[in-house]
Amino acid sequence: MRSVRIWILLFVALFSAAALADTYDHSAALKRRLIAATFDGKVIPRWSPRPRASPRRSARRLRTKEHSVKSANTTCIPPEHVHISIVGRNASSIAVMWSVTLSEAFTDRPALWNTRTPDRAPTEAYVPAVAFSRISSTDVEGVVSGTAACRQVRYIGDRYHFSCDLPVLPTTERVIYYQPGQLECVGNGKQTLGYTIAVQPKEGVDVNVAVFGDMGSTQSDGTIALLRDELLVKNTSALAIHVGDIAYGDDATIFGPNPYYEPIMDDFMKKIEPIASKVPYMVSPGNHDVSCKILTDDDCDMGLRNFSAYRHRWTMPSNSSGAFGASNLWYAFEYGNIQFVAISTEVDYPQAPYKPDQGSVRAGGFGDQMAWLESVLRRASLPESRAVRPWIVVYGHRPLYSTSSLEFPFDQQERTRKTFEPLFQKFGVDLYIAGHVHMYERTWPMRDNVIVQEGYNNPNSTVYINNGAAGNVEGHCNRYTPTIPKHIPLRNVDQFGIGMLRTKSDHANRTLQLCYDFVPAPASVSSSAKAFQDSICISKPMLR
Repeated sequence: MRSVRIWILLFVALFSAAALADTYDHSAALKRRLIAATFDGKVIPRWSPRPRASPRRSARRLRTKEHSVKSANTTCIPPEHVHISIVGRNASSIAVMWSVTLSEAFTDRPALWNTRTPDRAPTEAYVPAVAFSRISSTDVEGVVSGTAACRQVRYIGDRYHFSCDLPVLPTTERVIYYQPGQLECVGNGKQTLGYTIAVQPKEGVDVNVAVFGDMGSTQSDGTIALLRDELLVKNTSALAIHVGDIAYGDDATIFGPNPYYEPIMDDFMKKIEPIASKVPYMVSPGNHDVSCKILTDDDCDMGLRNFSAYRHRWTMPSNSSGAFGASNLWYAFEYGNIQFVAISTEVDYPQAPYKPDQGSVRAGGFGDQMAWLESVLRRASLPESRAVRPWIVVYGHRPLYSTSSLEFPFDQQERTRKTFEPLFQKFGVDLYIAGHVHMYERTWPMRDNVIVQEGYNNPNSTVYINNGAAGNVEGHCNRYTPTIPKHIPLRNVDQFGIGMLRTKSDHANRTLQLCYDFVPAPASVSSSAKAFQDSICISKPMLR
């Protein structure tokens, strides 16, 4: 009898073990090993055992076995509005951003990240991830996912926005293939990597950069076509900079909560995706990016105030440049032989046009921008920094010098100039690029409203260029001074276009040049008018 009991207990134990094995979530276990960047075995989750095989064999095993996490019931939702940006010190650090509209099945529980909860099947959770490769579009080398690498937000409606930082990749050496989406889909090793990152410049070399401002979802088709031609066909540049006023969704109505704001933003993101998914698309905030309406935010949803759409749709290198809490409003990064610094001309400086607790549109409260700016410019102006990056280029939305007579608040241009120009002069900023005014203007080298010299050969002061002529629903600027003042030698109020910023180093003659070309959008040039073009070069001697 006793032996019978022993056999029964043995049978129950074996049956329980089998049942436990059958109910174990193998896909969740695989996902736990994927919730971190894996790149040639160099980045390994802290809780993951060290691979016994070589890095290359380990990566190969990751592609064949561990990517098979896709459930048969998983619905792969195509990513929308894919775009990339520089999020580190230079172009080796790239963030991939996208958005999706998630059904109730994906959002019925708040903890989207928790894929290990027993009652949450893969079809009930959207875990953002990006697969990438340096080899080809069909050979996945690694996947980034999880809270350490990715962020997610839903600021209004049922659209979720995701951003994942890729591990530091050799973007200066080769094209990088990548595919954003949900972990169950991009992590299975079967999906083709449908996007590429253009080869980026090495440190200290000459570069070309597309710069423009005030581009909306309407009247911008010619400019977007020009950008596609320059950046995707001719490969003239591998970087785009948009100096504020994005999409113009706040212009849709001045009454009520403005239900058109988000659809207009979505339309704009769709239009720029072919460009912004291949080259880093950097942005700075403008006055049309503050809230859902331009005159007041009283009827705006709380999710559409204080730069919410701007802050959550984009990821900029604020944290990596020491601007903690700036939430993408100001930042700095290195690109070739240029030190770029982006500022906010809208909030968080003395006499800024918007304040957190005043006015009909309330915004700001993200930190001490001026202390940060002085620190960044001081480092950039050091001899050892100038030896590698001889050019300091600052960009922001509002101009410091312009002939536009339409300014709100009144006299804001003068207030902005008196705030930022002393730092530009103190640390030798070479060029400031702005938008805001829907025309093209350039100045002579200026200091405190006075012309330093009428020429660009080794100027001891900052040159100012305004190009808010990328095209938008408001059209061209129609309120400006009838005569052009002496300090602005050139102005164009008739054509849309972009700027191409380029550097040239002549080692034989020991000279450096920082050039800016205005390139008109063909669609904005009438058959009877000659295309307006402009080109200047700031030159100075080479330090090393």
